[in-house]
Amino acid sequence: MTTHRTTATSSLATARHTSGGRDSAMRTALEAAATTYGLPTAGARILQDGLNLVVRLPDAGLVAKVYRPGTTLAAAVRLSRLADWLRANDVLVPAPHRLPLFTEGRLVVSFMEDLGSAGAINPQQFAALLRHLHTLTPPPAFGLPAYAPADSLAARLRALPGTTPASRQDLEQLLTRLAEVARRWLEVDWPGGTGLLHGDAGYSNTVLSPAGPALIDWDYASIGPVCVDLALEAWHTEAFDTPVARYRSLARAYGLDITRHDGADAYALLRSVLAITGVIVFLEAAADDPRWAGTAAHRLACVLGDEPLPWHWRIDPALTGRTGLLARTF
Repeated sequence: MTTHRTTATSSLATARHTSGGRDSAMRTALEAAATTYGLPTAGARILQDGLNLVVRLPDAGLVAKVYRPGTTLAAAVRLSRLADWLRANDVLVPAPHRLPLFTEGRLVVSFMEDLGSAGAINPQQFAALLRHLHTLTPPPAFGLPAYAPADSLAARLRALPGTTPASRQDLEQLLTRLAEVARRWLEVDWPGGTGLLHGDAGYSNTVLSPAGPALIDWDYASIGPVCVDLALEAWHTEAFDTPVARYRSLARAYGLDITRHDGADAYALLRSVLAITGVIVFLEAAADDPRWAGTAAHRLACVLGDEPLPWHWRIDPALTGRTGLLARTF
C-alpha cells in the first residue's frame, strides 16, 4: 500500500484548535491529508476525539481517522486488511477507501466509507453481530495479538507524564492491581471459549447503517476470551447506570451472561480491567487538557477507594470530545 509523506502544516487547523499539542497535531495531520487529496472539510464533525481522532467529512462522503500517536504504518495497514477480510466474511464494517494511507510526521491518517446511521441497533442485532464474529478465524498472517490487557494498561500508566492528577503512590497501586490481574488471568475458566474479539464492543462502536448493523473501530481486535466482548456493556450498567435490561437482553440474545453463574469469576476480573481503563483514559486526557483533571481524580478515587457500585460516572457536557460520546464541529 502506498503512502504520502508530507511536512505541510495547516494554518486553519492551528488557528482553530488550541486544546493541546497532541490534539493540534492530529487535526493538522487531518487537514494536511484532506488538502493533499482534495477532500472538502466544510461541515466536518468530530465523531471521536480520544486516543484516535475520527471525523466525518460529509461533503466527501467519507470518515477520516487519525490514529493515536505511535501507531505504526504497518498497524494501520493491518487494520485496513482486517476490514476487507471482515467484509468478505459477512461482518459489516466501513470499507477502507482507495486513497493511500497518509503520514504526517509520526501520525497516520486513513479514510473509509461513511456508513451513515439509520438509528441505534438493538440488543438482538448486537448479539447477532458478536455471535457471528466469534465464529471466525482470521488468517495468522494478520498477526492479531493475544488479548492481554494488563500488559498494555501497565505500559500506558508508565507512559503518563507528571502532569496527571495521579500521585506516584496512586500509579503504584494501579500497577499492583494490574499485576494481580495478570497473575489471575491464566487461572480463570473463561466461559464461551476463545476467538476473534472486537476488543471494545460497546453500543458506541456500532452503527445501524442503511445496509444493516455494523461494527466500527477495530483498533483493539485480538484473539482472546469471547466473553470480553460482552463485558463492556455489563460494566456500563455499574459505572454509568446504563439500563440493566438492555444488557440482559444482549446477554439473553447472545446466549451468555458473563455476570452470572460460571462467568462470574471472569467478569470480576474483567471489571477490574475496565475500571482501571476508565481511569487511565482520563488521566491521559488530563495530561493534555487540565479540564479533565476533576473527572480523572473522581474516577481514581472510586477505583482506589473501592467505592460501592454503582459509581454514577458522568461526563461533563461542557467538556466535549475525548469520550467519543459527543459530536462537535471540526
